Amino acid sequence: MCRWIDSRDHSKRVSYELRSNEKIETGQTKRTSLATRCIYDIRDYIVRRFEGYGNSVEVIINKPIDLDLHLIWFLSAPGHRMPKPTMFNPITNATSYTQKVEGPIFPGNGFVVIWWPRQNNN
Repeated sequence: MCRWIDSRDHSKRVSYELRSNEKIETGQTKRTSLATRCIYDIRDYIVRRFEGYGNSVEVIINKPIDLDLHLIWFLSAPGHRMPKPTMFNPITNATSYTQKVEGPIFPGNGFVVIWWPRQNNN
């Protein structure tokens, strides 16, 4: 479910809620997808932080051809008993950007997507 935090003030953005009709058992994983449509300004950013534990995340961004973007990750430093997350190189083209992280994901981890107009280098 996606809803405006304050429908009179869209600058406060939206809140999201994901629900599952299935029980997730210990050691079991479920694939979840959350799609967001947004371009607030031509030069802007969006922050997403995870509230729960997980294992592996893939961010797929579809964008207009005239925008460039960069993805910055917030990943917790694992303890000596936890494996370090593996960040794969992004796969990019003129209209998409995809990057995957495999390994433990903790509450507070997340990412920032920053975008800006593509420079015309004629």
